[in-house]
Amino acid sequence: MVKLKIIKVNDYNNYNLINVDTNEIYSLFLEFYGISKPKAEDLIAIDERLLDSSYEGYCQPYAFKLCEDKVSLPKNDPEYIALKTGEFSYVLKRIYG
Repeated sequence: MVKLKIIKVNDYNNYNLINVDTNEIYSLFLEFYGISKPKAEDLIAIDERLLDSSYEGYCQPYAFKLCEDKVSLPKNDPEYIALKTGEFSYVLKRIYG
């Protein structure tokens, strides 16, 4: 998992993010359902494959919904991300369609 900090939220759900370990910058289109829209300074833990445009599952926008049946983030599963916003932490599952 890669830990990204949201730098800026742009129009059309475009997020500018920075890898907190390497300072690498990313621009992703992300949609969130079941929670308030994340904002600058929030943290996202995401599988590194979802950042690699050569990965077969790479397809933006990525859409995620609140995962009420999981309490912890599964390891090595690109279908799940974690979001820390303020004092709240969430596990979200990727949705399609």
